[in-house]
Amino acid sequence: TAGRVADGFLNAMFIAEGTEKILSSIKSSLMIMTYMFSLSFGVVAMFCILLVPTLKQNVPLEKWDALQLCVWYFYVIVTEYWYVIIVVIGIISFAAFKSLSRWTGDIRFYFDRLPPYSIYKRLNGATFIL
Repeated sequence: TAGRVADGFLNAMFIAEGTEKILSSIKSSLMIMTYMFSLSFGVVAMFCILLVPTLKQNVPLEKWDALQLCVWYFYVIVTEYWYVIIVVIGIISFAAFKSLSRWTGDIRFYFDRLPPYSIYKRLNGATFIL
């Protein structure tokens, strides 16, 4: 529609509204997923923090099987290195967010199959189609 400025602005408004709807649904899904992951991790961590010391008092570590030792190591990581977990999650989140629009190459082709890169790819594809 060459020369029709009004039609161009209407198309731009349509694209902006569609993009906003897609972004809002992605944000709400991401918030729900983050909440559920945090809740699950919190329940497992509280289980370990409250139960493992009691178990250790009653049964020595030498008698624990492999699965019970995994729970023990998880308990140690959560209680002793919780700040490292928070920093690592923050750094990974920051790096992923910054690399979404900048990262290219063969490795990115593989990562485009995994979230958040797959979500970003679909969002840009949907915006392009609009």
